[in-house]
Amino acid sequence: MEKKKAKPETHIGRIARTSPYGFQLEQHVADEKWINYGNYFEGKKEWEVGQEVECAVNALGDKMYLNQIDLSIDAKDKQIDSAMGVKDDFDLDEFKDNTKRPSPNQSENQKRQRSIVRQSSLKSAVEFAKGQDLKLEEVFNIAEAMYDWVEQDEVPF
Repeated sequence: MEKKKAKPETHIGRIARTSPYGFQLEQHVADEKWINYGNYFEGKKEWEVGQEVECAVNALGDKMYLNQIDLSIDAKDKQIDSAMGVKDDFDLDEFKDNTKRPSPNQSENQKRQRSIVRQSSLKSAVEFAKGQDLKLEEVFNIAEAMYDWVEQDEVPF
C-alpha cells in the first residue's frame, strides 16, 4: 500500500516564541501549537521573536512539522526598503508616473543615458533577488526603486 503524503499548509504570521526545536506563531499561542523543525529539516533554525514569516508545514496528528520557511513578502519589502533608504510613505504609483519612458523631445543622449540606468537597475535587482523566491513583478518593483534612488537629486548620506 502506497503512503499518501500530506499536502503542506502555508502559515503566515509573526513569531511569538522560539525554542531549539521550533517556534510558535502568534495565531497558535492560544492553542499551544508549535511548528517543529523535525529531524529532517536542514534550513535556518535561528528565527527571532517578532519576525514575520511564511512557512510550509505538514500536519501529522496534532503536531506541525516545518518543510520550508522564509520571511514573508511584507517583511522582505520592509527589508529591501530599509536597505535602500526608502521611506514608509513610498508611493509606487507616483514613482511609476515619474519614471515613464522618455518623451520624444528629449535629446538622444538623455534617452540613451536613461535607458542605461534602467538596464543597470534591472540587472542589480536581479542580482539582489538571487536565491530569494520573488515574482517577476517584485523584481521589477525593486529595479524601479533602485532607478529612483540613482536618479534623485540629493544623496541621502
